[in-house]
Amino acid sequence: IGVDLVIPEGTTIETETGVVFEAITEQVIPAGETSAEITLVEGQTIEETFTATGASFLEVALQQYPMIEGSLTVTVDGFAWTKVDSLIYADAVSDNFEVILDTQNAAKIRFGDGVSGQIPPASSQISVVYRVGGGLQGNIPIQSILNYVVQGVKSGSDPEEFVRVLFTNNERGSGGEAEETIDHAKFWTPRYVTANGRAVTQQDFDTLASLFNDPVYGAPAFAKAKLKQRVPELNTVVIYLWARDSYSNIVPPSSGLKDAVEAYFNNNDAGAVRIITVDVEVADGNSVYIDVDVLGVLDGTKPGTAVSLDLKSRISSFFD
Repeated sequence: IGVDLVIPEGTTIETETGVVFEAITEQVIPAGETSAEITLVEGQTIEETFTATGASFLEVALQQYPMIEGSLTVTVDGFAWTKVDSLIYADAVSDNFEVILDTQNAAKIRFGDGVSGQIPPASSQISVVYRVGGGLQGNIPIQSILNYVVQGVKSGSDPEEFVRVLFTNNERGSGGEAEETIDHAKFWTPRYVTANGRAVTQQDFDTLASLFNDPVYGAPAFAKAKLKQRVPELNTVVIYLWARDSYSNIVPPSSGLKDAVEAYFNNNDAGAVRIITVDVEVADGNSVYIDVDVLGVLDGTKPGTAVSLDLKSRISSFFD
């Protein structure tokens, strides 16, 4: 084709098991090319509209869940408002809102009272755009999507001319993680508070990398930071990442997730987390397999087979 072929934003494809992926930005197959690497993200974009009542602490409940963290945007009469962790941090002139999540990640948007955040004017239109999905289901194996047909549009054509495009995922899905457990939160919260949004010590890098989450590329299953111990790279921190497949097995992370983590740490603008003289590289973590031998001594009250199975189950649970 002599012109660019456009895959429109919002184009969706679906696996045989019903997992939906979406183009969250316009994708392009360059003129003269018959194939290209296209990025689609698990989940679907939802847009909902509400009418403000003028009441203090107005709450609007989103109709679909679970909401993907970081995917939410809110506008009031076309003007973007800003999310804050709590309206405690807002003042009378702040265009701020907070998000309240229940145990299923169903969300409510709460606005201010004219003291802690502005009140959206009565009859104003509130538009909320967010994405639903997430979890391990998006970590699909290679060729889970095979020759799925969508319509591409010839760039600049008027009226629009469509071309059939076949999608096959030649890279597996990565970055989906199950909902955080209470034990996980108990372990990481003290470390997160200690880091205070800054990566200085090795534990800080470990913590911020382990808790990293991107609305497009997801989160690592595990992360470990190490300082390079050779000249001239003594100021370089390497962060090793591991991800999961759809069965929760440990696998290498996607290139997109690695790039997102590296960009997060090497950012020098607003939201920067590391000292400016430190460089960060991101690499695949190595998985090392070891054998665990257990010698059990029976007391004669239970059959050996049952005891052996119970031991294997308990050991697996311990390492999980």
